[in-house]
Amino acid sequence: MGAISADDAAFMDRFDGLYVGMLDADELEAFADLCRRGLLRRSYAHAGGLLGLARIERALSPVNPPAKEA
Repeated sequence: MGAISADDAAFMDRFDGLYVGMLDADELEAFADLCRRGLLRRSYAHAGGLLGLARIERALSPVNPPAKEA
């Protein structure tokens, strides 16, 4: 996996947790690119997911390991 650019990191920080349907065309293209690179993903594990609404979520990767539970 290559390095994450400052623009990619800023996008991920800004849009993490928002619904995919809230993105404009340019943002959706950037989101799709980050999904292909394995940095973001669509999540349906929330109340809106039952209605088919996808939320932006960081993908699990060595760059972003899951938080350990206490």
